Amino acid sequence: MLFLTKYIKTVDGINKIIIKLIAILLFVIFVLLVTQVFFRFVINKSLSWSEEAARYLIIWTVFLGVAIGVRRQSLIAVEALVQNVPEKLQLVFKAIALIITIAFSVFLVVFGIEMCQMTINHQSTALHMPMSYAYAAIPMGGTLILINALSVLVELFLGRRETGKC
Repeated sequence: MLFLTKYIKTVDGINKIIIKLIAILLFVIFVLLVTQVFFRFVINKSLSWSEEAARYLIIWTVFLGVAIGVRRQSLIAVEALVQNVPEKLQLVFKAIALIITIAFSVFLVVFGIEMCQMTINHQSTALHMPMSYAYAAIPMGGTLILINALSVLVELFLGRRETGKC
């Protein structure tokens, strides 16, 4: 029981760092896109790399954000299903939804790693970076979704009603 409590606290600590990272990434995306608009319409010369960089940062932001959404139980597809069943069955449906989420996250990790390995020798068009850096968002996001879904499942079985605080 003590191990599970420490696990949940560790996951919440990781999530606080992820939330700060998401904020930084969103700020960088904003700066990149504003700079691109400025260069394109004021200086009349587009930057060749800013759009591609923003695209890859958005992908990373989405995968990181989904992991936080799992922890906070704010993903609409899961909550809509659970809220429309009788109260006695809600716990069962939440557990089933979390098990499906865990299975999907394992799929993301396994096939994300394979995609990274397949694209390690490919370079992006404008940034000339290995495409595996962009694809690494898939297994990283899958891992974070997995640890967050497990923490919600642990809280569900421990009987804690207020889950998702990070």
